[in-house]
Amino acid sequence: MSERLFILSKGKHQRANVWEKKALTLTEVYQLFEIHVARSEKDGPAFVAGAIMGAERKAVAVERLSFVVFDIDGTQKLDDILKLVEDSGKYALVYTTYSHMKTTEFVKTDSYSKWAGRKKQPPKHTTESVLAYLRDNDKGYLTNVVVSDKPEHTNEGVAIRVTHDPVDKVRIVFPLARDFVMGESGGYTTAEQIHAWKQTYAGIGQALGFDFDKACLDPSRLHFLPAHKEGAPHLFKAYTDRPLMEYSDYQKVALEKIAPAASVQTVGVDGSIGSYGEGGASFNGVPLDDWVRLHSHGTGHRILEVLSQTDSNPADPRIRGERGSGKDGVHIQCPFEDEHSTTGGLGTFFDPGPPNNFERVPTIRCMHSHCQGRRTEDFLAKMLIDGWFPYATLPHAREIVGLERDEMTTSVAMKVREFEAALQVKNEELLDLNKDQTPEQRLVVEALSELIEKGTQFLQEFLKELDTVQYLDSFDRVYGAAVLQNWIIDEPATKIYALGLSPIGIPSLRLYYRHNAAKLLISYHDYTELIRKMREKLRPLPAAIDAMVLKRLVNTERRQAITDIANYYGLAPREITLRVKDAEEHTGSITQQELQRRTDALFGHYVVYSDKTQLWFLDPSTNDADGRRAHRIFTKGVLAQRYSNLYYEYNTDNGRKRIELFEWWIKNRRDVKYLDEVAFRPDKPPNDAPDANPMLYNLYEGMHSVKAVPGDASPFYNHILKAWCGEDTVKADWIVTWFADIVQNPGNRPASALVVHGGQGTGKSIIFDHCLSHVLAPYAVTSNRRDDITGRFNTILKTTLLFVAEEAVFAGDPQAAAKIKSYVSSDTFTLEGKGQDVSKAKLFSRFAFLTNDFHAMRMDGDDRRYCVIETSNEYKQKTDYFQKLREWFENGGNEIVFHFLKTWKPEEHNLTWASLYTAPNDADKARQKRLSVGPVAVIVTDLMNTGNVINRTGTTVFADNWELDDEFKISINQFRQACVNLVESMGSRLFQARVELEERLALCAGYASISQMPRSSVKGQNGKVEACYVFPPRKVCVQRAYQLGMVTAEECTTTTGEALSELDLTSHLRGALAKHIARTEQIEGVVDESAA
Repeated sequence: MSERLFILSKGKHQRANVWEKKALTLTEVYQLFEIHVARSEKDGPAFVAGAIMGAERKAVAVERLSFVVFDIDGTQKLDDILKLVEDSGKYALVYTTYSHMKTTEFVKTDSYSKWAGRKKQPPKHTTESVLAYLRDNDKGYLTNVVVSDKPEHTNEGVAIRVTHDPVDKVRIVFPLARDFVMGESGGYTTAEQIHAWKQTYAGIGQALGFDFDKACLDPSRLHFLPAHKEGAPHLFKAYTDRPLMEYSDYQKVALEKIAPAASVQTVGVDGSIGSYGEGGASFNGVPLDDWVRLHSHGTGHRILEVLSQTDSNPADPRIRGERGSGKDGVHIQCPFEDEHSTTGGLGTFFDPGPPNNFERVPTIRCMHSHCQGRRTEDFLAKMLIDGWFPYATLPHAREIVGLERDEMTTSVAMKVREFEAALQVKNEELLDLNKDQTPEQRLVVEALSELIEKGTQFLQEFLKELDTVQYLDSFDRVYGAAVLQNWIIDEPATKIYALGLSPIGIPSLRLYYRHNAAKLLISYHDYTELIRKMREKLRPLPAAIDAMVLKRLVNTERRQAITDIANYYGLAPREITLRVKDAEEHTGSITQQELQRRTDALFGHYVVYSDKTQLWFLDPSTNDADGRRAHRIFTKGVLAQRYSNLYYEYNTDNGRKRIELFEWWIKNRRDVKYLDEVAFRPDKPPNDAPDANPMLYNLYEGMHSVKAVPGDASPFYNHILKAWCGEDTVKADWIVTWFADIVQNPGNRPASALVVHGGQGTGKSIIFDHCLSHVLAPYAVTSNRRDDITGRFNTILKTTLLFVAEEAVFAGDPQAAAKIKSYVSSDTFTLEGKGQDVSKAKLFSRFAFLTNDFHAMRMDGDDRRYCVIETSNEYKQKTDYFQKLREWFENGGNEIVFHFLKTWKPEEHNLTWASLYTAPNDADKARQKRLSVGPVAVIVTDLMNTGNVINRTGTTVFADNWELDDEFKISINQFRQACVNLVESMGSRLFQARVELEERLALCAGYASISQMPRSSVKGQNGKVEACYVFPPRKVCVQRAYQLGMVTAEECTTTTGEALSELDLTSHLRGALAKHIARTEQIEGVVDESAA
């Protein structure tokens, strides 16, 4: 397996215009950070913890991160930080930053003045006000603060000098076991991806106990390489004998909940047991969360009273003074102060409420960043645990529940033997030990030789422990534990074999032999030779030397590496030095090997294939945020841009040389697969099927997200039947057949789609969001982005079986309607992604469109594609019903639905799979067809047929009913408002639509324009006489509307109750109608788009 490479972006200083990506081995990462440089200013070489696309350092340009880097700026002590890193058990590099042991802060007077205005503090600073300012700005951890009386001029303007105790400033670098790749770890948009990183970062920091600088949440955060002022104290410490950090082992946290960590259980001073944190606060089994909120009984005041009575330490009082500024309560010592980086101060307060208000819930808060997120209950639990006051003295105390105290165990630190003691052992004194070849000794030699020849393997658990051994004492501990756990049998040959597997050097093994020769039963010569032989077999010396040469070590590092190799194999350092020099003379071939190793690590996960036109690069190792296999396919150009400025540098006789890694890999690529196709083909067997096509890499892997379990699927079916279909079983069966077809025939897509519309809270999306998105995962996608369905880039459809467009389509957009029509009808589509060439692909995605709009989808009069579902209001806003349905889906219902769809038989419901090519043609669909001819035409038809228009909510829109046989008078103002209401009832607000409606109604009345309409007067609603339009009887208008083609013959005869009659239509009227029709066609799309 190729060695892991870590990518970071390096700049010459913080204002660098170029951030060069570097791919480093773990050893090179160590070498980058181990040298602490002295310089006169803070600015200097810096790095970002991952790969930046392009030259500009910004969060949106970070493509992946190879490290998690924490900055701790004074909020925790250095020793505490090192202890936390030690306890993490992960590979880590720790160094102090340039400002380590800083003793001075400057508070800008501009910043202070603005803060003082908001907080009603003195406009001119005082010591107390500056301390409050520091607390509000996350610097309440400073101790022994001295504030200058007068501001002074600095290079940043006028500022207040603040001196304090030195503070520790530390940076911790954790290399990750695998890169955090943006887009593969959470989120679709760039903002969502960055947020996912921040949640992951915060989760790690919280789990490890770091009070980190929140600015480091930024993935593009700049960090300086180790540096310090001349003569200033500094530190570099490495924790290398441990595994790399796997970021997915840590739970993400919401950013507003950074600190404290998970629920903590602890033992009190009197043996009582308490807990606090996310799991709730309790004391001796009694939950405090509800109890502390008992209103009307003065709980807060009683607690404060008890605190006052039991505060018995004048040197370190728990009550530290009144809050001041008219605020209720007092400053107290934080119960968690021992976890703070600094002690003392007024950062914690207790507010019981006003003296005359016994209804207020008591509040305890600590301003220290370590206590962010702690609740009053947590602080109270810690007070009780630490014995601040007896639990029984509090009101409403419950019976104390006795709990057995867990046995406390402590670990004893390993004693480290001095290496010099091993060097003092002389060969002469060892040769006299076990020099007589006894039968027992011969048996040990034979057994050890057999173990070496067979290459005997121990249990992985034991080998992992053995690999961490550095000293003899730790070897005895690890070996003894393995014997106790029956991992090995304690015999001399086994112990010597284990010593050989450990990384302990031969000099130390000589010391071990001197102390244990009597138990090992082997001569010194056989002991050392067999261990050396064993190590040569496991790791040949030439390979160790080549690996060292490839690291390009110099000076001290080179000498130390030579010494380590010599000690491991028991050879003289001079001999190793000569071999290293010989290997260094042949660096050409070694460079090729190193290039191959690095490119394999960086690009080895790509499957390179050729389809006889060009090279394609498939990345099957990545997952999208929702867990679906991404199957990303790239061209050479896209990857060349991604991995640009990624070089390997090495020394030559003519100076340093560098090679661009991606270009070198392309030229020296291996294992190109020549295939006919790489595609998503659910109509073909998956790759692991016995009958799979070897020339096809199928991106479809079958349906395995949930297990099919028989059961009662009536909650699923009944929701479709009642909430969607209004008890129409024929339509409900057709819809279920449509869903079952996805499961049973994923590769045979019918040319039909679902259109689900209705009011909010009527159950349109619950089937998709809580059921089918899981049953069909990872091949079901829900999107509210218009561009995903009608835009240029459509790779989201490449591996999709069900695409749900939620409020993403506008019925009034003819271009969008045409594209959707093409998707629903066609077997193939034009696939285009960002940075990818356009190609033709088979389309297997079914489509469902969800909307609240009355006009849900634009469709033709003879449409057969769309099954229109207008949801019922029966379940509208019935939260109990939807909650139960969601719970059913989540607790086994999805498994039942999968089995239900998998075993559904259309023929049992008078259907076939072919029935899905023609959608139900019912009243729901008829309404959408009528709306598709435009809102103006629909309104005219309804007015002619009924004399009014009733909107979606059942409200009458027109002012008064227009009778068939009587003239109709309506005030001009009322008429215009009625036209506005009519247009808006159809979801349109465009002025032109209202005008067009007025003109169409004038044509029905027999006039070419509304301005030619006869007028009269009528008494308005306010009692005043108003001008009005006079319309002929509606029967005459309906007949004229028929002649003009606005209503059908059937509608005309049904409405009038008379045979069709021929009216005298002047050419003037027909010409006006033609003009209006043309004008309407131009504005129809604008009308609906405006409404959307």
